[in-house]
Amino acid sequence: MKSKKMELWGLILILLSSFTQLFILNKSQDLTNNAVVWKIENKMDVIFSVLTSNHDILNFGVPENPKTAGELFTNYKYAEMNKSMETTQNQTKFIGLFVSVLFVLGSFLLVLAKYIELKKI
Repeated sequence: MKSKKMELWGLILILLSSFTQLFILNKSQDLTNNAVVWKIENKMDVIFSVLTSNHDILNFGVPENPKTAGELFTNYKYAEMNKSMETTQNQTKFIGLFVSVLFVLGSFLLVLAKYIELKKI
């Protein structure tokens, strides 16, 4: 009877780890990857704006975009973006570790239950 309960709990933990992997961890990893892409795209936008502004100043004497390169880089929030990226990456790592622990614990309970069952026979 004790081995059946352990087997049941092991299966529950394995199913919970699978559910977490499929529906939470994968979404969290997608969010982290999308945040990286968003950060790169924002950096590219700033670089393009600076290049356009410099091109206009060099060729026409007056920029079409009134913002100067200094203003663009001063208003750009590198630190805040890095901080939010760090938080997202830490959450994803924690969820991955949680899934791994659940799976290993569930597997251990299943093996232990089968061992107890075989020992009785």
